[in-house]
Amino acid sequence: MNTTIATTATTGLSDHCLTLSGWGMTIAALGLALLGPYWSMFIFWVVRRAGSVCGLATKTELERSREQWETERERERRQWVWQKELEMGLLERERERERRQWEREREREKKQWEMEREREKKQWETEREREKKQWERERENERKQLERERENERRLRERGIERLEMERERERNQWEREREQWRERGRERWIGAGAARSHYSLFSQMTCVSLKQLGYFGIYFVQNTASDLLAH
Repeated sequence: MNTTIATTATTGLSDHCLTLSGWGMTIAALGLALLGPYWSMFIFWVVRRAGSVCGLATKTELERSREQWETERERERRQWVWQKELEMGLLERERERERRQWEREREREKKQWEMEREREKKQWETEREREKKQWERERENERKQLERERENERRLRERGIERLEMERERERNQWEREREQWRERGRERWIGAGAARSHYSLFSQMTCVSLKQLGYFGIYFVQNTASDLLAH
């Protein structure tokens, strides 16, 4: 706008100087016709000098307008640079704010993730501890049940051994009684039938007794072997 005003002012001043020069030429022509050549040349010189002064003034005004325009452009450039720097500063601050907000968000998510992992870890440890205790209780119950079964087997074996010993004692007593009976019978036969027959009868009786004892021993061996197998 200032440039337009300066240009308009300069153009008007130039037109005025040209008009003045035109009038000078007209006056010089009239002076030449009326006053003669010397006065005409003087008037022409004065008018030309006035036109030169007007031209100098016009040049000075143009320089001043150009300097003012350059000053205005420099001021506008500096204002534009300042505006851009301000905008860049605002943009940088906005980016810094967004970056800090992003970092805070990431930190919050990280802490939340760590808390979640810690909670899952504690839950897993609690579950493992519960399973461990349950496993220990089951093993303890199995151990106690096994001990009860072994105790029952031991008692059964003891009762079986007691019954076997009682059976063997009964059989031994019976065998003693039978042997006494055979001995008494053999003595009677020895006395009644003679030495040879008595000897043969006694040998037969002793052979039967030995076979019977061997049978008792076999039964005792089989029962002991079965008891040992059950014990193991």
